[in-house]
Amino acid sequence: GPDPDMQLYGRGLRRRLPSMLGGDERRMRMVYSLAFSLPGTPGLFYGEEIGMAENLDVAGRFAVRTPMQWTDGVNGGFSTAAKRR
Repeated sequence: GPDPDMQLYGRGLRRRLPSMLGGDERRMRMVYSLAFSLPGTPGLFYGEEIGMAENLDVAGRFAVRTPMQWTDGVNGGFSTAAKRR
């Protein structure tokens, strides 16, 4: 990512594509269409196919390592556990 807020330790992505594009579904479709039509293997974070964003309240690379959101409910339907301390 060109913006330092999109990077982790000065390299690599810290943000997910859907949130970098403001959740604009048309732009996401365009970018993924381009990525999958070019030579090579595109890289995706799990959950990007459903528009899942990162949690910038979590430090470092753990911002994009959140559990898969199975629903749009509390905790993404993943757990009924209390918030992390």
